[in-house]
Amino acid sequence: MEVILIVFMVIAVLAAVFGIGGAVKKTSKLRQSYKQDQAQEAKLKAAGAIVDRGKHAEFFTQEHMFTTTVGELSRINAAINHAMLKEAEVTTQTAYDKGAVVFQQGGQGGSFRAVLRSLGKDGELFRYQFKVESYTGIRVNQYQVTNQLSLKDVLGANVLLTAIERAVLSLDSNADVQRSEGTYKTTTR
Repeated sequence: MEVILIVFMVIAVLAAVFGIGGAVKKTSKLRQSYKQDQAQEAKLKAAGAIVDRGKHAEFFTQEHMFTTTVGELSRINAAINHAMLKEAEVTTQTAYDKGAVVFQQGGQGGSFRAVLRSLGKDGELFRYQFKVESYTGIRVNQYQVTNQLSLKDVLGANVLLTAIERAVLSLDSNADVQRSEGTYKTTTR
């Protein structure tokens, strides 16, 4: 009986020294956050704010090419549902002089930067490219960031892409969207 008591006391001391209890709490918080993100995903799907795009990592790394009769990037940006983007914590910066609209989402759950870029005229049609250019993974603690995508990143980018697709199609119902595997980079802070 005394041996068992001593073993439990040693385990308690080791847990206190090495922070095992804190690690369990952090894991529990991450699990709870993930469940909240899954509930948010279901809510966004039900509201029509996002569409099912298959595997998250594949969608996140694709380049989306739009071919349309719409010749002004400013018209596409004006047609985007910015209220929905704000709800998803996605901010917008226009750089029309550079032929781009930059979108960013930041926060503790991760962050990303995406761009809708004008590629110019191709015959009678205009081409635009949307892609996530970079993302910062999930912050594990104050010192470490993983390169893993957070569901918050994926949901935010899905809300953004869905809003862009709907904006383009509202201006040109015959617009074409092509997807291809893109390049991106991960960063740590």
